[in-house]
Amino acid sequence: MSNVRRFIFPGVLMLVGLAWLLSTLDIFRVDYIWTIILLFIGSSILASGGFRRGSFVSGMFFIIWAVLSFLIDMEIIIDDVLFPLLIVSLGALLLINRSDLIPEKDREKEWKKDKEENL
Repeated sequence: MSNVRRFIFPGVLMLVGLAWLLSTLDIFRVDYIWTIILLFIGSSILASGGFRRGSFVSGMFFIIWAVLSFLIDMEIIIDDVLFPLLIVSLGALLLINRSDLIPEKDREKEWKKDKEENL
């Protein structure tokens, strides 16, 4: 299972890049697919890592990116504000992550649990 996990992120990254390229070249319109991919990536990160400090920032960043992309597609906000809003969102997520609101992963408990499962 761990061998497969090593290839998930690069594979998803390649699919996202391909979808973006096809959309940019107007070969295939993938506006909503792009938003769904971003939402899927963020949800997957949160689901696999749990609501912990390690996965909170990256998972929520992709979910916020998906919401902002959807708002752009619906013409509620303009394209020019996407990256400034993403930077502000990333800063806010990092501040929240460094506060006590997000629990830390207890690595020692995980290590003991994994060790017991392997025995």
